[in-house]
Amino acid sequence: MELRRYPFDKDGCDTAGENAWGKNDSVVYMINGQKEMYVGETSSFQNRFRQHLETKKNDGYEIIRLIGDKEFHKSYVQD
Repeated sequence: MELRRYPFDKDGCDTAGENAWGKNDSVVYMINGQKEMYVGETSSFQNRFRQHLETKKNDGYEIIRLIGDKEFHKSYVQD
C-alpha cells in the first residue's frame, strides 16, 4: 500500500495521472487545507481530481493524498 501526496492544483493532477494505479483503480483520497478535510473514494482518480479542482478550487484546499495499491482492488472483497 502506498500513500502519495500531490499539490491540489492542475500540476498535481497531471502528476497523479502518471501513476498507473491512480487512473482506473480504486483508491481512497483525502483533500485538505488549513481547516477542512474531504475524504473520498473513486475508481477513476484523475477524473475525480479534475472534478474537485473545478468545484473546490476556492475552498482553501492545498494538498491531496492518494492511498492505493497496485495489487489490491475493492472488487476483490465485494460481492
